[in-house]
Amino acid sequence: MKGLKFYLRLSQRAKFFVSHLTAFNQKKYFCIKPDVKQFIGISDEEAANCVIAFGTSGPYQKHTILRFNQYLNPQSISKIATTPKASLLLKNEIRILQILATFNTINKQVPIIIEQRGNHKFYAFTQSVGIGNNISPLRDFNKAIPFIRSLHNESYAEISLSESQIFNILNQRYLYLAPLLSSDWKYRYNNCLMRIDQYKNQKSIFSIAHRDFAPWNMILQNSNLFVFDWEFAEIQYPPLYDLFHFLLMPKAVKNKIKQKDIKKVLKIATDNRINFKPNIAKPTIQLFLYLLDICSFYLYSNEGFGQEDIIVNQYAALLDNHEKWF
Repeated sequence: MKGLKFYLRLSQRAKFFVSHLTAFNQKKYFCIKPDVKQFIGISDEEAANCVIAFGTSGPYQKHTILRFNQYLNPQSISKIATTPKASLLLKNEIRILQILATFNTINKQVPIIIEQRGNHKFYAFTQSVGIGNNISPLRDFNKAIPFIRSLHNESYAEISLSESQIFNILNQRYLYLAPLLSSDWKYRYNNCLMRIDQYKNQKSIFSIAHRDFAPWNMILQNSNLFVFDWEFAEIQYPPLYDLFHFLLMPKAVKNKIKQKDIKKVLKIATDNRINFKPNIAKPTIQLFLYLLDICSFYLYSNEGFGQEDIIVNQYAALLDNHEKWF
């Protein structure tokens, strides 16, 4: 099913699921539990036109319900958090979407909040759905740049690195993770923070970052990007953060990142840096912050476990060789 997630558009996935469930009379196994239906206000008739994706068990577990009409056109998506940590992610996504709704240049390229609600057991919100075609990192790269630049232009602030959200988050994570890390990772993390400290008093430009700006979290709609899943987004992050993620993460999930890729990525970032106003920090320090943020986020989310994760390993290797490209 993994291939479906990455290579079929939303409406195609819905048609696939429904056709197979109907063919094998298995729709009951994908039924929505009564307490969930009651919570999000779905009738029995409406529930028959829904597909639910159950989240992986754990502290960040959430379920996603796709509603569609009789023609199998997606109508809306409801995200349901079942844990306190998952609820925080959904509340963060709502916060960011409310901000993005005020940005005239991109507010039609992101979901619209339809409804939100919570009780002692669940927290959920419903948002609009974009319909379009899948994104290719190579073919549609020229569509990603304008969106990232518009997001930056609408949200940037000029502050010192030490005042930024990313600086504070990286330091807070280290304090939490230090007792849980291997000696190698603790040494690496501490060295990275020492490198970052050299720039902490420099004024720079920071803006909102999606933080999971990957092809599977966007579609191409009427020649423009429609970007969803904003739950990890943060303010006061490096402007090129999402560009690095767009270029590197598709390779990372396939365990195909090479040191030579960094030169290509930095060249692309340098070529496009001039289009950001006002002038932003050099791509090298932004890339360094990006790599450490992704690694530390994975480790923090897993309570220090996952130090041998393929993405963490690849990004750690890039950090260890940063002198070659810094």
